[in-house]
Amino acid sequence: MTLTFGKPSITIRRLGVITSTYMMLGFILLCGLLHPSTIYSEEIKSDINSFISIDDEKTTAPIFDSTLDKLTNSIGERQLELDSDTSDGLIVDDQKDKDMVVVLDDSDSQEKLSPPLKAEIATEENRKQANLAELNATQPNNRTTYIIPESNHSIAEQQRFLIESKGSSVALLNSAEFRKTAGEDRGFERDKLRSLDIIPKGDLSTSNVIGNTDIASQISLGFKKNAIQEHHLTKTFSQKDGKLSSAIEGMLAIGKEKVEKEIKYSGNLWQKLKAKAHCLVCCVDNLNFKDIKSYFQYYCHLNHQLKLPKGAILSAKTEVYRGGDFGRKNKDNVFGYRIPSLLKTEKGTLLAGADERIEQACDWGNIGMVIRRSEDDGVTWGKRETIVNLRNNPRVPLVTSGDYSGSPINMDMALVQDTSSKTKRIFSIYDMFPEGRGVISIANTPEKEYTQIGGQSYLNLYNNGKKSKVFTIRDKGIVYNFKGKKTDYHVITETTKSDHSNLGDIYKGKQLLGNIYFTKHKTSPFRLAKSSYVWMSYSDDDGRTWSSPRDITASLRQKGMKFLGIGPGKGIVLKWGPHAGRIIIPAYSTNWKSHLRGSQSSRLIYSDDHGKTWHTGKAVNDNRVLSNGEKIHSLTMDNKKEQNTESVPVQLKNGDIKLFMRNLTGNLEVATSKDGGESWQNHVKRYKEVHDAYVQLSAIRFEHDKKEYILLVNANGPGKKRQDGYARLAQVNRNGSFKWLYHHHIQDGSFAYNSVQQLNNDQFGVLYEHREKHQNSFTLNYKVFNWSFLSQNTEKQGTLWEKMAANWHVLFKFYL
Repeated sequence: MTLTFGKPSITIRRLGVITSTYMMLGFILLCGLLHPSTIYSEEIKSDINSFISIDDEKTTAPIFDSTLDKLTNSIGERQLELDSDTSDGLIVDDQKDKDMVVVLDDSDSQEKLSPPLKAEIATEENRKQANLAELNATQPNNRTTYIIPESNHSIAEQQRFLIESKGSSVALLNSAEFRKTAGEDRGFERDKLRSLDIIPKGDLSTSNVIGNTDIASQISLGFKKNAIQEHHLTKTFSQKDGKLSSAIEGMLAIGKEKVEKEIKYSGNLWQKLKAKAHCLVCCVDNLNFKDIKSYFQYYCHLNHQLKLPKGAILSAKTEVYRGGDFGRKNKDNVFGYRIPSLLKTEKGTLLAGADERIEQACDWGNIGMVIRRSEDDGVTWGKRETIVNLRNNPRVPLVTSGDYSGSPINMDMALVQDTSSKTKRIFSIYDMFPEGRGVISIANTPEKEYTQIGGQSYLNLYNNGKKSKVFTIRDKGIVYNFKGKKTDYHVITETTKSDHSNLGDIYKGKQLLGNIYFTKHKTSPFRLAKSSYVWMSYSDDDGRTWSSPRDITASLRQKGMKFLGIGPGKGIVLKWGPHAGRIIIPAYSTNWKSHLRGSQSSRLIYSDDHGKTWHTGKAVNDNRVLSNGEKIHSLTMDNKKEQNTESVPVQLKNGDIKLFMRNLTGNLEVATSKDGGESWQNHVKRYKEVHDAYVQLSAIRFEHDKKEYILLVNANGPGKKRQDGYARLAQVNRNGSFKWLYHHHIQDGSFAYNSVQQLNNDQFGVLYEHREKHQNSFTLNYKVFNWSFLSQNTEKQGTLWEKMAANWHVLFKFYL
């Protein structure tokens, strides 16, 4: 039997106890038994029939079996051949119909090391173009053989993926080193004994190997690894600037070599990678995006495949902020990234804000507010810039009792642009906590944060914890004592340092004593109140540079609040109604009675003077009457079920503000304000057709064909599980309610905080938290989808070969 996947293809003959025919019959029978309820659509059947032809002589099929060591590929008349120096094993020959036949002899031992890998390029023209004389080239039979030396690294099975670029030099795409030193584990391989990967996936980078005589230490996936999962050729190699460009033809992965059998691979990512390497066995001149997608779609996404309608676009994910792997930090010494904030500026720039969580994923530790810019709707991103990262307490060990609490904290950014002003100023507003564990370290009893003097609010300082002696920081950072007299102390309250890390440093004369944000092991006599604060930074140059942060808490806090923080993501500027031009930012608060247990309540903060002064609106739960007649208030309530927390506002064309709130009911809840966010209607609308996994969500309002719509993006659960990202489309009814039209799956696996923006009249972009099994929490990814994707049905349906491949391990055990 032969299953032929286009031309050329791979034919496998197995010598041994089981014949090819019985294996394939058993394979198909087993898949049918394991999936008795599977019904394939006529479209899928047609696709498969047009892609596969069958005869009774040999078997050619996608190989998911790890015993296939070599692949052969051909591009037009040029052939790259992977061969073995031994008489056993891989044999490559040409057929009349240009099919490539790979015969795998059972005598090919998997116990021994394979000989050096050889890549042969058949034509003189290509040899001249490649010009790789430095790479120990030989020329048997008018061919140039480029020999990749064996690596002497004994740990782990080595996988090498080569690339040939048609009409250009040979290069490796997304290459990385196995190891930099003998003691540093870096690898794509799995070290079975120590249960770790040798190269973290985040270390993959572009590398040109032309002229490099030590390419044994390189690895390549052929295409950007995101492409493996999403069947897209997203970016390829550009020698000019060392980066990935957006288009190239004729480049494909041609094979792999196993050096040792010891290491077993596992995990979804590796299965997808293996499938791609084994199954891309097509012969296509001028290989392009369309061809790649066509050949990849049957193999590369083993979990599911979205059947997109005509014209619909759902892009591959782009890693905007890449965290570390397996608990280790990335190459920038960062553990992971969280809390995405995405803003499209009036100049068309995309700003991607994030928490840079350097030591761990929790809501405390060394956390910086960072930003990246894109001027091409997310195709490429500029370097990472720091808005603020306060310095650590040098006297506190980095790890104390298993946590990382020796740092003041900034976190949970919301971005907004004041589009109604001449400056078009962009604001970043975020939380601040003194050294400790964030909201958990707020004092058990209230500590007054500010003192009012002459209509001005001044930050309080506590002297050695003695509340009766409260000092204040006044103009130019000068410290006044509890009697209102100037002292010799002054505090850095504004700085030109790029990361603003020295904010809070306190001096006596010219002597640095410490920092007022340090609460443990202090060398300074002062600290600020152990509370939560809200800070603001701004940019007047489209997000390139950022001002020194300003504390805006004094005008926002209300008596009875224990915590006041930002609902991260994005704010908006009101366009309609009497409050047009008002800047609003989502926030939430707790009280002293029940704190996080039963008083979290959504609200807005707002500014009517372009960010000069800020005010707090009422909470959704303020004076709210429940269905049982109970009246609650955010400053006194103790009601777990009726809590609402992080939120996102949108304004409808009728002037109403709709607030989409994270909550504990299991369904989406939306509150309505008719006075610009100052207060809320009593009724909170619950939409049972939209799941809420008790995690932050994002939403925007937009128009299409003169109709008003809502786009909501959130995790779909089940329950409170933060997984399976969905983009949901609703039409706005005349009364301001929503009719939910479509719910589209946009990301498998983990999916948590996100931020969505409209890019243009047809496209939308979303920045979101996601991690593969090997990744730390989190990597922030970016995807683009369009109106055609949102406004039509999509079907999540596995292909025949995906379902067969999913059970290959069962078949393998059955026959062994």
